[in-house]
Amino acid sequence: MKTKKTRVVQNLGNNHPFVEGLDAKKTMPLVRNLQKTPSKRVTTPGHDNVAFYSFLTRNLHEPSTNHVIVYDKVVTNIGGHYNKYSGVFTAPQSGTYVFTFTVYCYPGSGVSLHLVANSQIFDGVLCNAEGAGWHRSVSSTAVVQINQGDAVFIRTHHNLTAIGDISSYDNARTCFAGWFLF
Repeated sequence: MKTKKTRVVQNLGNNHPFVEGLDAKKTMPLVRNLQKTPSKRVTTPGHDNVAFYSFLTRNLHEPSTNHVIVYDKVVTNIGGHYNKYSGVFTAPQSGTYVFTFTVYCYPGSGVSLHLVANSQIFDGVLCNAEGAGWHRSVSSTAVVQINQGDAVFIRTHHNLTAIGDISSYDNARTCFAGWFLF
C-alpha cells in the first residue's frame, strides 16, 4: 500500500528513521487541529508576565574586574523591569526565574562573567579564545529563586582581569535574557 508523504517526510527523506511508517492521512488531521487550537498562556494568579532579552550593540573594550555589562539594545522587555542604562534586571515579584547569557570573545582574548543577584553569584562562565583562530563563545542558563526587588545582572569576574575585548555583532550577539517561570 502506498501512502501520501507529508511535508515532514518530504523534507527529511525516505531513509530517516523518524519518517518510516508516517501516513499523511493519519498525521495531517492532528496537525490541522493543532493549528486551529488557540494558544492559552497559563499564568499564576497574582503574578505578572515578565521577560526580557537584550544584547550588546558594540564590542566592549577590555572591561575591568567587577564591571557590570550594560546590554544596551533591548528587544523584549515585558513588564519593563530590565534597565538598559544600568544593565540591571529588578525582580517585580518573588519566585523562580530563568536567566541565560552568552558571551563572545575574539581570538587571543578571554573573559570570565558571573550571573549575580544582589551580591550572590549564581553562575559563571569562562570564554577563552587564547590561541584560537576564530571567535569563541560560551553560554549558560540558570534557574534561580529570587525575591521581589532583587537586582540581577551580569558582571566580569571580581579578580580575573579580562584579556582583550568582549565581541558583539550581527552574527555573534553577546546577550542577556530572563523570564519569570512561576
